Amino acid sequence: MRSTSLRQSEDSNLFEGFGTLCSSWVNQIVAVQQGAEEAEAKLSYISSCKSEHERKKLGSYYTPTDVADFFCRELFIQNEVLDREDALSFLRKHHFVEPAAGAGALIFSLFKSFLSLGVTPDQLAQIELSVVDVNTSALAFVEKQIEALADAWNVSFEKIQLVRDDFLEAGLDNISRPYFFFGNPPFVANEKGQSPWKNIYADFLEKALKHVGEMGGVHFIVPLSVAFSRDYGALRTMIAGTGGTVCLSNFDNIPDTLFKSGKPSHTNTNKANSQRCTILTVLPGKPKRVLTTPLLRWSKKDRADLLGRSPEYFDVSDYSFDEQFPRPESQTVLD
Repeated sequence: MRSTSLRQSEDSNLFEGFGTLCSSWVNQIVAVQQGAEEAEAKLSYISSCKSEHERKKLGSYYTPTDVADFFCRELFIQNEVLDREDALSFLRKHHFVEPAAGAGALIFSLFKSFLSLGVTPDQLAQIELSVVDVNTSALAFVEKQIEALADAWNVSFEKIQLVRDDFLEAGLDNISRPYFFFGNPPFVANEKGQSPWKNIYADFLEKALKHVGEMGGVHFIVPLSVAFSRDYGALRTMIAGTGGTVCLSNFDNIPDTLFKSGKPSHTNTNKANSQRCTILTVLPGKPKRVLTTPLLRWSKKDRADLLGRSPEYFDVSDYSFDEQFPRPESQTVLD
């Protein structure tokens, strides 16, 4: 019979060994993220002429790695994914959909989040994921990175499907798992009469909300206008109508910006730098409440600190003054 101290020693060795493997898997994802960010400039273009104006007209604002990591950390926190068992349950519960994948920044950050909580590559390989984009080159890049990870880990991502299509026109199959939509949909104005919404992000969000069901979720980076603009009052009604938890983290665009590309039609520095953004989470199966942050502002030197932690959220569930999702500066202001 082995002594308790010997068993503890062996368990400790096993844990240390797993921790080393976990770090190795995470480091491989980090390398993929760095490659995706470096490739972003080329992948942002659909046309061979590399027109910057045309790229921005299509709303191709691909997500920096630090923003992607913040995005996925908040996704896990708001879904109460805090340890390995939570992560496995979350992974196995949903069919994930990235409707505008681009270079795959949010996909690889999601993978890293799972691995960081102790999910192994063979468990991660069971993820059900639809990767959607209109850009063939971007999809090919994502596919190549996933294949490289599969080879490195000796696994097969058999339940990942790449869909070269416009998300708004793509069919959503009847599946056994609830959908979880996560992404950074395009920010671009609709032509007059093309849609009931002024900006195409609202079309993406509306479609996701219509398919989310009671047990799914939506986690999108969208313009701040979702929180206050009269043009999207009906969209806020639709969001609130899901009956669950709504979370908004709100970001200004001065003095620093989340994205590195701006609007093509503006020479004004503030407007050209970037849209003001909200990371919006809609979880119909959670308790009914609305949580929101102040309008966050930061300098470049504070960027790592801001994106390295969870912001303060205020419970504004009872707010009904002007049909907005408010951005109170403090609890005193909210009161």
